[in-house]
Amino acid sequence: MFGEQPLEAFSDSNPMLNELFLHLEALRQSENVSAYISLLEQVLQLISCEDEPVTWAALQFASGNAQQQNREGDEKDRLARAIACYDSALTVYTPERNAANWAAVQQYKRRALCDLAELQDGGELLETLRGLVACCNDILTVCTREATPANWAVALYNKAMALYDMAEMWGSDERLKALQGAIRCYDAALTVYTLEGAPVEWATMQNGKGMALHKLADLFEDKERSALLANALACYDGALTAYDNEETFMYRAAVQHNRGVILHGLAESLEGPSRHQALQAALTCHEDALKMYARGRLP
Repeated sequence: MFGEQPLEAFSDSNPMLNELFLHLEALRQSENVSAYISLLEQVLQLISCEDEPVTWAALQFASGNAQQQNREGDEKDRLARAIACYDSALTVYTPERNAANWAAVQQYKRRALCDLAELQDGGELLETLRGLVACCNDILTVCTREATPANWAVALYNKAMALYDMAEMWGSDERLKALQGAIRCYDAALTVYTLEGAPVEWATMQNGKGMALHKLADLFEDKERSALLANALACYDGALTAYDNEETFMYRAAVQHNRGVILHGLAESLEGPSRHQALQAALTCHEDALKMYARGRLP
């Protein structure tokens, strides 16, 4: 079984369309995703947005889901088609009239944009990241901390990651704003994720915030830089308190690597025994990370 149940039940007075809808549902319950997509495209040729907007939007949403889950053909093309379907559905669904449906489609679009960004680089990637930030901002207008804290925190996390990646592609002024925005998103998400209630998610936010603080430190000098690096190190130290079991040792390796980089950076501003101590701690972190990475490659 694949796909999601469309948000509205398909119904039509046209017997031929009713038959097609029944066939669609049968295919949706099967593993034949290609046939399901093909039939969806055929049905969409028979229904106009002007005459049947709700049914048309539900079909676009279903088509986007199927394209996103399809494993045949070029992945980038499939994700681009999925996003186009979601955008079509969003011409009908609005926060004012169809808030639940609109938010659901935005959530799936967000996921598709995240997947697409992982396959891109250069200007193409930057455009997708801009779209991802806009999508997350849209979600945040409906999904509030009070009403849907989990969805709110996920949107903030995805926005933070997109801003971080965009900062890597920009000059100093835009980079500063993007990194500061990412840190604000992580701080907000950390009001939902706690060490006690959601330790892995909390540690993920701490690690992401640490990475953003580290990149932000590169834009400053002397005491400001050292203070930002120290804050980043505190975030990594926090993450390690949650990445403390067999299921999370690879995450722990990544954090230890990040800690090593930070400690090496801090050592640059130190002298004498303090410098030696920081460099030794950095080396210990990298050695620990290498051991865990090697362990992860073992059969």
